[in-house]
Amino acid sequence: MKNSLNIHGLLFLAFFSFFATVTPLGQVVSDTAYSIATAKSLFYRHSFAIEKNWELRFAVPGRGGQYYSKYGLGYALSFLPQVAIARLLSEVIPVDKKYLEQAVISFTNTFYAAGIACALFLLFSILGYRKRRALLAVACIAASSILLPYSKIVQSETLTTFMLFLFLIIVAHDHEIKLHSGCAIGILYAALYFIKPVNIVFGSVIGLYVIIRFFQKRATASGLAAFCLMSILPLAVIFYFNWYRFGSILKFGYGSQQWQFTTPLMKGLAGFFFAPSKSMFLFSPLIIYCLFGFKRFFMKQRRIALCIIGIGTLYLLLFAQWVDWKGGWAWGPRLIVPAIILIHIVLIEFVDREKITRMALIPFVALILLSTGIQFLGSLVSYQQIHYFSLDPFALKNSQIEVAAKLFIHKAKGRNEQYPCEMFHLDCGQIPYERDGKLFGGKVLSFEDKETFQGFATMWSGLSHNFGWRICEYVPVFLLIISFGCGWHVFRMLPAEN
Repeated sequence: MKNSLNIHGLLFLAFFSFFATVTPLGQVVSDTAYSIATAKSLFYRHSFAIEKNWELRFAVPGRGGQYYSKYGLGYALSFLPQVAIARLLSEVIPVDKKYLEQAVISFTNTFYAAGIACALFLLFSILGYRKRRALLAVACIAASSILLPYSKIVQSETLTTFMLFLFLIIVAHDHEIKLHSGCAIGILYAALYFIKPVNIVFGSVIGLYVIIRFFQKRATASGLAAFCLMSILPLAVIFYFNWYRFGSILKFGYGSQQWQFTTPLMKGLAGFFFAPSKSMFLFSPLIIYCLFGFKRFFMKQRRIALCIIGIGTLYLLLFAQWVDWKGGWAWGPRLIVPAIILIHIVLIEFVDREKITRMALIPFVALILLSTGIQFLGSLVSYQQIHYFSLDPFALKNSQIEVAAKLFIHKAKGRNEQYPCEMFHLDCGQIPYERDGKLFGGKVLSFEDKETFQGFATMWSGLSHNFGWRICEYVPVFLLIISFGCGWHVFRMLPAEN
């Protein structure tokens, strides 16, 4: 037991250190800013209301002339620990509390991504795969899937993915669902739709699983009742929250947008499959190996495979029809990130083969290297900056990956963040050039402000460029050494199975 705790503790430290190499410096997604503001208001003012300003200009007016966030209650509550930690640190560290809050919050998805990696390893172990091979598979997924850039992009998709992995671990254990386990699964389901109300759709797979297990006589009546009670009761909290803010239990704050599923299904699916700036195959190329190995995985792990199919299908069908299927200002197909990461579970079927020939290994390693390069591009270059150059998700010219590569090379050469329009074949004939409310003068698009941290979009680069802390340039190297050292130690601790 003690050895197992040591392994999982070291494993968490290894992946946390790895993902921390690309932690952002205060780069809070505009949508997430509303949830953070709600958490700060709760902590300091004991109110859900937020103050409307330029950054929070889309705050929704509610009862009593106050303004509120339109985003999920649970996601706002998830930032309370970070706000509390920053408040404690401000007592002992002579740094503006605002910057401490930005720094602590920047590590939010680093924590969840490391949790996903540990949950993946635990899931593979429960399913009976060789532990050293399982560790290798998790390392490949951590470095070569869209999980890496989303370990730094502070949005709810990473937390949702972590919750879904916890559910799959429960499925893998295959214990009878009794009172206590029914409560746990119900709380997990409630947590999902608390984070984001639309998660109630994907969480329906959890409810269906419990019902099927009941008819298979693998769930007791008390377990089923506990699940229903714990998963349904929190809806009353959400309805009260809606009434508290807007005077109606059915008003979530999204307005008509929440019902705008106006994109033709085939167009949305074509975007998720083939669009150069949104294709899941381009932003996580390892999916190709997962699809080829799915049949074998299905034959061995039927329950887990069915859950992946159910959750993945619902994600694709729902968001392919939403009006903003592209996911706004985002790196790749943001809205289906949980489904993309889940399907990487199937990669273990290739890595855990009894014998991998050189002919099979060479293309696999080549794809790993290619995919890792893509993930680091998405991590080191500000996706918010990419948005100004990448216009059409279906266009080959100025696709997100191409733009990120050009920006990366430009930054790596140490040039100022000024980009001639011809660099991206943009028509900047009109002066000033305008895009999404940001004005640029003449033939050059200048980003010489802290929006992109005067360099790569990481905390260590930002501290170095903006505050002159040159030593921070070496922090990622130290973190990688810690990550590799802990990972290697865990590898040595694991049994060498044939």
